[in-house]
Amino acid sequence: MSAWRIFLAIVAAFLLPALGHAKGNFQAEGRITGLEAHEDEITFRFAGTISFRYLSAPENGDSRLMRFEVRDLPVHISNWTEPYKPEVRARQSATRQFCAKILDLMKSEQPLALSVDNPSLVFSNTGELVRVNGTFFYAQQIDRRASEDNKDSAEKKK
Repeated sequence: MSAWRIFLAIVAAFLLPALGHAKGNFQAEGRITGLEAHEDEITFRFAGTISFRYLSAPENGDSRLMRFEVRDLPVHISNWTEPYKPEVRARQSATRQFCAKILDLMKSEQPLALSVDNPSLVFSNTGELVRVNGTFFYAQQIDRRASEDNKDSAEKKK
């Protein structure tokens, strides 16, 4: 067996289980720009921090956390699923409702918290994260003042 095939087998052995168990474990914080919508698909650019938890062993294995700092990462949402039911295919696309929501969120100066259902991370041959695909996403503004107030009150309780 060639070295290339051995390398691909090793990569598949580690990445395929991670993608299979990745539902709901993709979290990001940052900003969205460059919204594009085509029929039942949305693509936007993301800059910020991504946290992705995956299982390193089959069922009941320990999970591991990957963190990425990205500047201009394409995020592509298609093959829509139902909200909070990532295994159920949506009867209709949510493209229109999310275009309006994304445009509204893009106007804000506040960073966003973003989560993606059924995430798949796409890497280049050199190991660079080049795209994220998903079937549904959740986004909301992060209120930094509320986060800091909660942090301060938790520290005072100690």
